[in-house]
Amino acid sequence: MKRLGQALVALALGAFGLVARALPYGAALACGRAAGRAALAFGIRRAVVLENLARAYPEWNEGQVRDTTRRTYEIWGQVLVDLLRAPDLGAAGARQAVFASIEGMESVEGAAADGRGVILLSAHFGVFELIGAAVAARGHAVDFLVQPQSNPWVDRWLERARQRLGVGVIRRGAETREVLRALHANRCVALAADQDARGRGVFVEFLGRPASTPIGPAALSLRTGAPIVMGFVVRGADGRHQAYIEPPIRTQPTGDRDQDVLDLTRRHVGVLERWVRQYPEHWYWFHRRWKTVPPALVLAAALTLAAPPSPRHAGAPSAAWSEACADTARADEPTMFGGAGTSLLPLSETRVARVLEDVLLVRHGDVWTIDVSDLWFGGGAPEAVRVGLPDFESVPDSGASKPTLEAVRLVVDGAELGPALEPGPAHPNLPGLGGIGRFYVWQVPFAPEEWKLGRLTYRLHASRTQGGEELLFYYLNPGTPWRGASGRVNARFELGSEATEDLVPGWLRPSSFAIQGSAVVWKLATEEPEEDLVLALRAFRDPRSGFAPGSDGPLALSPLERDEWLGRGTPREWRFWKDALRVRRGEAARDSSFAALLGPPKSRKSRRATKAESALDQLLDRRLAEWESHRASLADTTRAR
Repeated sequence: MKRLGQALVALALGAFGLVARALPYGAALACGRAAGRAALAFGIRRAVVLENLARAYPEWNEGQVRDTTRRTYEIWGQVLVDLLRAPDLGAAGARQAVFASIEGMESVEGAAADGRGVILLSAHFGVFELIGAAVAARGHAVDFLVQPQSNPWVDRWLERARQRLGVGVIRRGAETREVLRALHANRCVALAADQDARGRGVFVEFLGRPASTPIGPAALSLRTGAPIVMGFVVRGADGRHQAYIEPPIRTQPTGDRDQDVLDLTRRHVGVLERWVRQYPEHWYWFHRRWKTVPPALVLAAALTLAAPPSPRHAGAPSAAWSEACADTARADEPTMFGGAGTSLLPLSETRVARVLEDVLLVRHGDVWTIDVSDLWFGGGAPEAVRVGLPDFESVPDSGASKPTLEAVRLVVDGAELGPALEPGPAHPNLPGLGGIGRFYVWQVPFAPEEWKLGRLTYRLHASRTQGGEELLFYYLNPGTPWRGASGRVNARFELGSEATEDLVPGWLRPSSFAIQGSAVVWKLATEEPEEDLVLALRAFRDPRSGFAPGSDGPLALSPLERDEWLGRGTPREWRFWKDALRVRRGEAARDSSFAALLGPPKSRKSRRATKAESALDQLLDRRLAEWESHRASLADTTRAR
């Protein structure tokens, strides 16, 4: 069925493309506007667009939001026309009919003069594909870094269209060396980096809200020295495009890579925000740009579970976060750092590579035992490597250090090494690791090209938020990286007697985890960026307590609020709401434990589900299906101990 649906979509696009290419350009654009208005009338992503615009422009009235929504649909209907006509733009005359002018080519010329390549950065802003074509038409070699489409027919058509526009294609997921090879050949690598990056991005402010943003452009620029040049295509009143190219964004590395990536990302996101505010209808509001919630904001939501706000306020967690921090400091309650563990990290420049990191976390009652095995490979010269283990304070803002680690031991090649204790402030250059009370520090000697096997063990107590939710943060290689690419990481959390259905999937980062019995398993490949692992367990209680008495519960939430609500739920809670919808329709609950809570059906005669109930039911089915897929085994996850 999926294959048939993809074929029908491809056929429909092909048919519309024949019409768009047969008509004069102005008439084809009129068809595009009509198609956009039809999509709006049918409600395709309409709620998402309205919600995004209302939050990005709180000063607008309802009329302004709806007018911009209409123009957005019209613009993107015309974008579809331009993409369908792209194969005909290979001819210079056709290209001239589409482009009125291009301003700022001197930015590309100046950047290319450095000989390090150009990172031509755009966004889902109008026909962003054409910015690469505009630069290529003026004699510069351009490769577009693209995301393969799930529909193979559409994917092949798009690739041919890009080739007719005179640009090469590098597919995301290909080896990094293809991108580096293009930059080293002084080519332009064009890409868009304005969609949600989930747990792999950095959070920077965009249109007034923190957004998870891809680090690729900044990381490439810092690694190669290639400047970032941003380009945008704006449609004029006559339907033709005006291309604008911004001055190059250059940076001088400070040696603090994480901070450099963050600063450079902030700069290019700031440029994009300026263009979106000037031409809001050109940006792709159909995407859930702020879907990934920053960890601090997720924590705020958890802390306020004991006294939940009105569902209509779910989109404004910043005040809740400030209040939660204040309450935590006053009550001297455990915070997220109270249940934080980590592996070893180098505290000085090192030529030692970490080849394998194998993490096992086992729960016994209220105590976690952490057992980490590392395989290291020394560089070409003898040296003593300083490695450290941060001990987080339970209350980082209390002014007093409250250690959380117990029974810390490091054994290297069978011999136990004694640690030195150093205060946390002695290492202020480790970003993102606030609340460190002290460091356990070891000196590990290495001969040239020597292999060593280290085993680190310690214990820590589980912490709970004021809302009763248990938290465990485990940081993989925080701070200064080891030499070379990160080694393969296997991690396994053994939950003991806790039920996996009480886990909060929204906290399980990165997304490639699996559930094996009573364990949560992660596996990160060598080329993947390292991320923190987060575990949260929520004791089950009546999920209706999170909503006002007598309300429609999640049925009253907007699409964005519903996404946030689902992201804070557990599989057990999702199954509860499945049964709550059944009882609401006059059917009996399937789970006996939920039946005791929900009581008998409200009516003796069942009825058909409303549109809102069906939509929520489908969302819950999708979440539960995703959860079940995580129960599949991952090969080579945990080394035998």
